[in-house]
Amino acid sequence: MYRSIAAFNTFCFSLVFISLANDIYYQLKHSSSLNTYISYAFWGIAMTYNTIFKIYISIFISVIVTIIAISGITFLGDNWIIPDTYHLFNTAKYDTTFSLSDIYSQHKTSVLFLFINKVLYSIGLYSFCIANTAMIIYAFFKHHEDRRFCFVFLVLSPLFFINIPLPSKDIMVTFLFCIWVYAVYSEASLTKTILLSLIILLVRDGFGIILIATSIILKQKIIYKAPILLIIIATLIASLISDVLPNYANDFFLFQRVIDIANEYNSSSYILRIFGNVTNFSSRNPLITDKSTLNITFMCYTITGVTILSTFLLSIKAIRSNYKSDVRISFCYFLITIAFSISPLIQARYMAPLILMPTFYKCISKKDVFICYMASIFISIILSLLYVYLGVYPEKAPVENFTIN
Repeated sequence: MYRSIAAFNTFCFSLVFISLANDIYYQLKHSSSLNTYISYAFWGIAMTYNTIFKIYISIFISVIVTIIAISGITFLGDNWIIPDTYHLFNTAKYDTTFSLSDIYSQHKTSVLFLFINKVLYSIGLYSFCIANTAMIIYAFFKHHEDRRFCFVFLVLSPLFFINIPLPSKDIMVTFLFCIWVYAVYSEASLTKTILLSLIILLVRDGFGIILIATSIILKQKIIYKAPILLIIIATLIASLISDVLPNYANDFFLFQRVIDIANEYNSSSYILRIFGNVTNFSSRNPLITDKSTLNITFMCYTITGVTILSTFLLSIKAIRSNYKSDVRISFCYFLITIAFSISPLIQARYMAPLILMPTFYKCISKKDVFICYMASIFISIILSLLYVYLGVYPEKAPVENFTIN
């Protein structure tokens, strides 16, 4: 165990120095005179140390969470491991095939994700932590010269940290989604965005299909002329699709599983599903276990849910921005949210990768982030109290003990 931790810290320091060298090279390469050459070099070092410090803090948190989760320490509370990640770990552990075709025959969706997990498991238990940490660092700090508040949004999204010890679709999707969002930000070709969407489809199928459709819609110049009107129209169309889809998609494997689960419950109306996807994560999580201890998983969900709601509020501001890139990315945000809500199930966790999007908004300030976050906390508290009053707030969650070896 200690060798693995030492190896991981070596990886951390290597990442720091590689990043430092890369940023210094970038600044020197783009300098035009000797004075700017020197000043940019020192500015690059200062900026890089700031970024690297944040990266190292993120890695440190990842290591601590991994040690606590895998060691089974009930530090501060229970449920340090997300059940989905444990089931994915067991899939990698007990599925003996390395064949993509065999994996596809057993799991028609997420074939690339499951194959990568199998490879990582064959390397060693801590390879999941290393791979997940690397993907999170990339997702929140890559292209930092074009982004803002990356560290703030990462720290206020502990869902990602608690996913780090074991296989996580959320992290891999967020990593790939960052590449897709930057392609949209930089106005890459339709071919590139669709190709990236297809890769995401092999990790989380529904998300990939939504991104393919979004990539095509984004190439229409009309989105800059009346984005809010188009969002309203898209909402109405999606509402109609959500009513019709269950009658025609029962045999389609992408929808069959969610329709089967939704049939066990009373499915909400389309508008309520949008509301639920944006707000449920911050207001409907049982924070105490049945043993009266803190539920770490749901606490992380709740904090991340507040960030998801803040993302929604910041995107409302960005859609009215004078920057074309802000309009383009915020338009993507609303299209994806609208499309997610077509599913008869409210799946608020799927909104987590969208937390990346405000880091690309040019129009938002520190004040905007603070106000939106405070407003999100207030809304979440009011909704939680309302759910308690109506008797629909979830009961205490059981303590789940998972053995990892």
